[in-house]
Amino acid sequence: IIAFWKIFGSGSEMGIRLSSLFFHLLTMLLVFWYGKKIKSFTVGLVAASFIGTHPYLIQLSARGLRDSAFTFIITVFAYLLFEANLKKLGSKIAIFLTAIFSIYLRLHSLIQLTGLTLVWVIAKRNLKQGALLTLALFSIAWPLIATNLKTYQTWNYSEEMHLKWNANVEFAGKPGFPTKESMTLNPFQGPPISAYTYFFKLHTLPDLVVSTLMGVRKAFEDLYFRHYKPLVILFIVGGWLMLKNKRFWYIPCLVFLLEIPHFFLVAKNLVEYRSITQSLPFIGLTIGYIIDRLWSRLLKI
Repeated sequence: IIAFWKIFGSGSEMGIRLSSLFFHLLTMLLVFWYGKKIKSFTVGLVAASFIGTHPYLIQLSARGLRDSAFTFIITVFAYLLFEANLKKLGSKIAIFLTAIFSIYLRLHSLIQLTGLTLVWVIAKRNLKQGALLTLALFSIAWPLIATNLKTYQTWNYSEEMHLKWNANVEFAGKPGFPTKESMTLNPFQGPPISAYTYFFKLHTLPDLVVSTLMGVRKAFEDLYFRHYKPLVILFIVGGWLMLKNKRFWYIPCLVFLLEIPHFFLVAKNLVEYRSITQSLPFIGLTIGYIIDRLWSRLLKI
């Protein structure tokens, strides 16, 4: 991670922290532009204000971690995918470069980018271009995947380590898993665990569903709206109205789609909140949308 941030901050602590703040500010500007593009100045202003004043994002922007950059780059990809004209060469180059940045920042983002592409295919009904984009995403990721397969015999070594830690913490002391005492010495011990094994073999379907719903509630109460509880009503109403709109329905959907596995892990206390900030720009846009609608109604009175 430090090697990556040397691109922006020469490896110094101050440079690394400033780069994190830089991406937070870029996210504010992007969300403002996003909201203005899809609806109005008011939508952009409200969404950018939500991002800019969110206490957790402000705290995160001072930590020098890559999560601020990742939140920005996922929002860029969504904007280019859904709102830019992909028939133009410039848009194609931009989305290609964004995908490179995202995947080489965090290989696991390949799953999120593919999910965004699937939603785009459903929204635009363009299977051919969606298939080409998916192929391009996997082509970009292949050098990293090939290196992981050759070195670690898994497509994503980092994900495997995280899943192994999750399983060891969750099932510590049970048959086939290390004890809590041995976990203090090596929390990553044990055989490899794939995402399929962790989610679908170590957990039942009812547990997956119930825990994911509990994670959504916990994330909304303790992170997304911890300091803005009245805004929950605006988000629900705005989300409902956007879901009924053929152009905007994807925005509230992305709030949940981008974080589905993380919501489950939140319920199990196995992930930090910094891993689920990619939904916040779309929450801001949803709130901005309903406030714009209400403001327009008031002006007509």
